[in-house]
Amino acid sequence: MKFKRGQFRKAQFSHGDFIIGFIIFAVALLLFYKYSPLLTDNNQHNGNEDILIEGRLITDSLLAEGYPSNWTTGNVINIGLTDGTSAIDNSKLDKFLSMDYTETKNTFKTRYDYYFYFTHDNDSIILINGTEGKGYPGVNLSNIGSIKTEKLTKITRLARYDSEIVKMVLLLW
Repeated sequence: MKFKRGQFRKAQFSHGDFIIGFIIFAVALLLFYKYSPLLTDNNQHNGNEDILIEGRLITDSLLAEGYPSNWTTGNVINIGLTDGTSAIDNSKLDKFLSMDYTETKNTFKTRYDYYFYFTHDNDSIILINGTEGKGYPGVNLSNIGSIKTEKLTKITRLARYDSEIVKMVLLLW
């Protein structure tokens, strides 16, 4: 098969076409990266990402064993409620519940107020030593709805308490 000279001239590379194509591609790429954050989760754009991050840090801390591992209310650096697994240690839970709210908030290093409690799988509250939870003074589950805030965030994690899988709930505002 023989080709005549100039037969493939239409398929040759053109520098001008390449430059125009590259500019169009670069503009499209820039527009994508500029506007793609608007397509993600609304929590990231209504100012709630910081409260969500802090809530996750607090629940991560609570599901750890704390520091030091045999902490007391006098030497606690990180409040942890477990024995190193996801099983709640009753003595650590009692220590946490006995601590002053401001002290726990400072230990968590959070600027947000919180309320913490446990529920069964059916969302019924678990009373611990006769109390439903720990958190902001004067707040409980019956009046939490009266808090005037736009940033109320609920984080639920699973834990083992008294040989049962329970929900550990943290409300942060």
